[in-house]
Amino acid sequence: MALAVPLSDAEASQQLKRMAQAARQLAYSGVYSQQLGNQLASFRLTRQADNSSVHEKRESLDGASWEVISTGNDSTAYAPDPRTLLIAKLSAKKAFPRLLPENPADLLPFYTVRTLEDDRAAGFRCTWLALEPRDTLRYTYQFCLEAKTGLLLKATVLTPQKVVVEQFAFTQLQLGASKDKLPFRASFPMSLSLNPPSTSPVEDRPATDRPDPRDLPTGFKLLRDTKRKLPGHPLPVRHLVYSDGLATFSIFVEPAAPEAKPHLSTKYSQGMMHTAIHQQGDSMVTVLGDLPEATLQHIANTLRIKP
Repeated sequence: MALAVPLSDAEASQQLKRMAQAARQLAYSGVYSQQLGNQLASFRLTRQADNSSVHEKRESLDGASWEVISTGNDSTAYAPDPRTLLIAKLSAKKAFPRLLPENPADLLPFYTVRTLEDDRAAGFRCTWLALEPRDTLRYTYQFCLEAKTGLLLKATVLTPQKVVVEQFAFTQLQLGASKDKLPFRASFPMSLSLNPPSTSPVEDRPATDRPDPRDLPTGFKLLRDTKRKLPGHPLPVRHLVYSDGLATFSIFVEPAAPEAKPHLSTKYSQGMMHTAIHQQGDSMVTVLGDLPEATLQHIANTLRIKP
């Protein structure tokens, strides 16, 4: 990349807002790729927007076939079988090119923004922006924005050691409404709603017994605190969700199995997603999120579980 040019907070806010609005307000269709380590997958995306509503269809083009169809804020996954529905649910969490929150200026206390070099993607000119954390506990994000609209065309995620862990890129892109007459019709019989619960999530559980992550990176706020049964878990699991507006992680706390070894610590990685597990007394703590491995393991190790 070329020499980075720092942006003021006002300039950074304008660029990030332009990117966030383009992904949500424009009509476009095309094919994009996602690379996680040595795995590469392709998806077809169709999006139409008018004054009254937004419609979107995201389809897998490799491996298991699934679709996610959205109207406004309502999203539903479609697939030929239950297992593939779960794959669709997980894949839908990364809705490229909508990678920024609606109010990206809220990220600026935790990230700096720099402009990098010009580039091309899917036949369109774009300019790279680097969103760099003000600490070493998060990822760096590099975004290439289409010159005229600000639409995100390519994205790269790097570790604090500057290792690329995940990439997105349009390989085909058409700006404007799709010519397909029925682009949002489902192709599969089985469906699964992806809409979040309508209840107030943070107030769902009392704060008095809430597990306390004592050393979080600056800016992470609690979004959800629930206790529920999960498949494969005999007892209810406490589930907390935190986010800084861009990165998100979950904390799961459950009774440790009798055969579990003390101070168990294992790691799982796929792209920018990692898992850290730590046993604390009679409880097993699992932390899952899109943060570097060392950050998640520190959160798991320093979590205080109240009696």
